[in-house]
Amino acid sequence: MLKGSCLCGGVQYEYDGTLGPIVMCHCSQCRRAQGSAHATNSPVEAAHFRFVAGRALVKEFESKPGKQRAFCRECGSPLYSRLDSKPELLRLRIGTLTTAIDARPAYHIFAASAAEWYEFTDGLPRYAEREDGPLV
Repeated sequence: MLKGSCLCGGVQYEYDGTLGPIVMCHCSQCRRAQGSAHATNSPVEAAHFRFVAGRALVKEFESKPGKQRAFCRECGSPLYSRLDSKPELLRLRIGTLTTAIDARPAYHIFAASAAEWYEFTDGLPRYAEREDGPLV
C-alpha cells in the first residue's frame, strides 16, 4: 500500500496497485503546472487509488480539452492528471508519495521541449515527444 498527501496534509490518498514506469515530462504545460523543469509521473490504475482525507479539497482544472489536472485547492500541490478518454488511468505525481519506493525514473518525454537551462545528466532515454516516438 502506497500513501501520499499534498503539502498541507489536507488531501491524503492510498494506492493499492503497481506503479507504472516513472516518467519525467518536459512539455511546457507540465513545466508550468509544476513550476519546475519537469513533472515526475507514474501511470496508476484509478480503481486502486482512493482518497482517505480531503477529497473536498481536490480541484480539477481542464488544462486542454479532455485533460484534467488535479491539485489541492488549499496548498496548490499537484496530485495527478487524467484524460477523459482514459478514465481507468491517473498520472500520479510521484513527489506526493509519503511512502518510500524502490522504483526509479525510467525515461524523459517531451525532451525536445525541455527548458533551455535544464541539463540531462542521468543517462536515461530521452524521447522527443512521447515514449512511442523518436529518441533525442
